Amino acid sequence: MPSADGPENDGVTDPQVAKWTGWIEGAIQRSVIRMNFHRQIWRGVQQVIQANQQLPPSAYWAYHLEVYVDAQAIAVRRQADLDARVASLARLMQQISEEPERLTRDWWLQQWGPEDDDHLSFARGRWATDFGGEIGTHLDPVTAKADLSRLSAAASSVRTYVNRHVAHSEDLDPDNAPPPAEITLGELDAAIDVIGDLFRRYLDLLVCVDMDLHVYMSPGWLEPFRQAWIPGSS
Repeated sequence: MPSADGPENDGVTDPQVAKWTGWIEGAIQRSVIRMNFHRQIWRGVQQVIQANQQLPPSAYWAYHLEVYVDAQAIAVRRQADLDARVASLARLMQQISEEPERLTRDWWLQQWGPEDDDHLSFARGRWATDFGGEIGTHLDPVTAKADLSRLSAAASSVRTYVNRHVAHSEDLDPDNAPPPAEITLGELDAAIDVIGDLFRRYLDLLVCVDMDLHVYMSPGWLEPFRQAWIPGSS
């Protein structure tokens, strides 16, 4: 029988919670990890470039920057997208804010183990601090709404850049070109960081897992840069 706080929910049979869990562990997680992987590669290569100031000017450097910025900007925009056809972090938080009663305190504590588990008191505190808010018995919708606003603000300039200069063709009309929409690497980094923080938060909420977003790569991943790329060159 449904309780006064909302539909009965064991976190397993509730199809909506199962859908949210599939999103956070599926498409959203893959995208967030890819963003962080690409950023680690970018930063590693930048260190190589900065350590070799004798490298000559080249059109390649502009290409290298543009490909990285556009790929990351598209990934950020995807996670901030509220279109009904996508499984994004923004849509996840929007839906959770509309049906917060599905995510109850009892359901969350059950995922931590039996009543005598050493972690249970910690879990109670975490719920009260991070999720329960003024409601307590289930997720406070104010929490999800605030998180959605945080994501929207962090992605605002990136979304504008993608909409005007990557995903659409507004700037192809020379007589009615829109104002320039540029982003800095700092803005891009900030948006990626916010997405990472919110991804970890909702992974914790839905799966009780805290994920390290650092991608561990083979120590030899930079070895190709120690080789001459053009045979016969010095």
